[in-house]
Amino acid sequence: MVEIDVAALASATGGSPTNTWAPARPAWSGLIEWPLRDLFEVRVNRVGEESRLVGAIELVSPANKDRPATRQAFAGKCVGYLRNQVGLIVVDVVTSRLHDLHRELLELLELDAPLADWGSPDPALYAVSYRTVPVEPARLDLWPHPLALGRPMPVVPFWLGFDFVVPVDLEASYLATCELLRIAV
Repeated sequence: MVEIDVAALASATGGSPTNTWAPARPAWSGLIEWPLRDLFEVRVNRVGEESRLVGAIELVSPANKDRPATRQAFAGKCVGYLRNQVGLIVVDVVTSRLHDLHRELLELLELDAPLADWGSPDPALYAVSYRTVPVEPARLDLWPHPLALGRPMPVVPFWLGFDFVVPVDLEASYLATCELLRIAV
C-alpha cells in the first residue's frame, strides 16, 4: 500500500509540493442540455441516530411523461426508492399525455403484475401505493387506485416501514391545496 505524506514531500523537496501531473485530454467532449425537471414530490425522513428516507410521494408532471428517456428516468427513480425499502405513492393526474408510468416501473422491475384493468374510464389516471417487504425473497406489494375526473380521490396507504402505515387522504389534500392557493374547485 502506498501512502503520500504531504509534510514529508515538502521537506524532501525543500519547499512546497507542486502539482506537475495533469490528465490527458478527454476522448470525447460535447455540449449537453440538462432537462428542466418539474419535481413534485413529498419526502418523509426518519430522524434518529442516522437520518433515512422512509417514504416518498411522487406527483407525476407532464414533463415526466413527454419522452421515453424522461419516463425511464422517473421509473428508475421509483425503482431506486423501492430497492431501498422506501414507501412510495405515485399519483398520476396528467391528462395531456397518456403514458402509464406504473407500467414503465413494473416493466423495469420485470414483474408480471396486473396492468390492464384500472377499472376507470380513463386508465391513464391513477394512484398507486407501493411497499417493499424485506424478507427473502423480497416482495413488492401494490395498492392501485383508479382516478377519474370529477370523482373524489381515494385514501391510500403510505408505508413508512414494511410494518408501519399511515393513511393519505388524496381528496382532502387536494381540497386543502386548492383552498391554500385560492383555486376554485
